[in-house]
This record gives sequence, structure tokens and C-alpha cells, in this order.
Amino acid sequence: MKGEDPLSTVSNTIFFLALLLTGSILLLLVYRLRQKALQVMFAFAITTTMFTILTIYLDAAAIAFGLRTSDELILMASLFGSLLSVALVALGRWRSLAAATILILGSFTGALLSCLIPPSSIIAIALTASIFDIYSVFRGPLSKILPKPSKDGVSGELPRELRWVVVPFRGLSIGLGDIIFYSMIASLAFSHPYLSITRWLAVSISLTLGNYLTLRLLRRRPVLPALPIPATLALATYIIAVNFGI
Repeated sequence: MKGEDPLSTVSNTIFFLALLLTGSILLLLVYRLRQKALQVMFAFAITTTMFTILTIYLDAAAIAFGLRTSDELILMASLFGSLLSVALVALGRWRSLAAATILILGSFTGALLSCLIPPSSIIAIALTASIFDIYSVFRGPLSKILPKPSKDGVSGELPRELRWVVVPFRGLSIGLGDIIFYSMIASLAFSHPYLSITRWLAVSISLTLGNYLTLRLLRRRPVLPALPIPATLALATYIIAVNFGI
């Protein structure tokens, strides 16, 4: 719903929460019943999402730069890019390229969502998703899949199936969903209520600070939700910046 009124905001938030809950339950069920099917699901999701994202961005770029490009060429380029993306992630030989692929997918998706969802709904959805992230990691469906820490506090290996939707970095893993929300919040800060690099920079610094604090907490607990602290700091910075006319 495109409105900024409370009903639209609540409706959008409930809709996204239902998607998160349904997806988490489905993830757990498939993981327990047939783990290999989970890889097929992720491969299909990455392929279709990347194809859609590339088609939209390439079409928008062609319009913005006044390029005379046929729809067939854009679709072929998008198809090639989506197949290449899923191949890089599936092979796993070039971890840096696979991580960059997931990072690009999450960033592009979040930026697109920030243009489609009203600002008030983005704030409400991000805060609600943060609360759900805490529940999911500690008590919810995701807690049944994530590796359990040993007695000395060291976490086990991440299930192979989940490596399709995480960005690995120096022994740490951050989920694709977190990347999407980071990008969505940063894009909101840049574009609303008017374009502002200063506001975007302030919110981006808050996201980085939130990630740093989360990493510090990982010294005490090997598995933590990556969304609550960065999202809360970034949204607080955004609201303050908007109120001060930044």
C-alpha cells in the first residue's frame, strides 16, 4: 500500500512479517525433510530475483542515458547475468566473486524496495524485522538450523545449504536479508524526503557502527542477529537528520 497513513503502514508491516514468518517456517521444514531441495530452492530464488533486478536496472539505465536498446537485448543480458550469478555461488571456487554476487543482489534489491515502499512503512518494517530477527536467531526457526556453540563458545560450521544466501567474510557470515535491509535503509536516507548525500553518509556510518558493535558482541556469543543494532542506529540517525533538515 502506497499511503503514509497508519493503516497502510500497519498493513505493509504485517504483510512483510507474514512473509518472513512463512519463509522461515518453510526453510526449516525443507531443511529437515530434504536438505538438497533447499539448495534447489535457493538456486531458483537467486536466478529469478537476479533476472528481475537486472532487467529493471538495465531498462532504467537505458532510459536514463537515452540508449536505444531492444527489450530482447536487455532480457538476454539479464538472463546471462542471472545464470552467471547462480553459477558463481553454486561452484564456490571463487569465494570472493560469490560473496560479491550475493552482496550485489542484496544491495540492488534493497535499493529497489526503497523506491516501492513508503518511507513510514520502511521504518516500521525494518524495526519489526529486527525484532523478528532476534526471535528467529535465538528461539525461532533459524535457531534450529544455525550451528550450536560448543562448551568453549566456538560455533560450528555453517550448514552448506545456507551458504547460498550469506556473505562470508573472514570466518563470519552475514545473511542476504540483512544486506537487503541495510541497502533499503541507506537508499531511503539518500532519497527521502529529498536527495542528500550528507544524510546518506550519516546513516551509512551508523550502519557501519552498528555492525562494529555487533561484531564486538560476537566475542561473547558466536551467533547473533545482524539486523537489530545497525537498523536501530541507522533509523534513529535518519529520523534525527530529517528533523534537523539535513
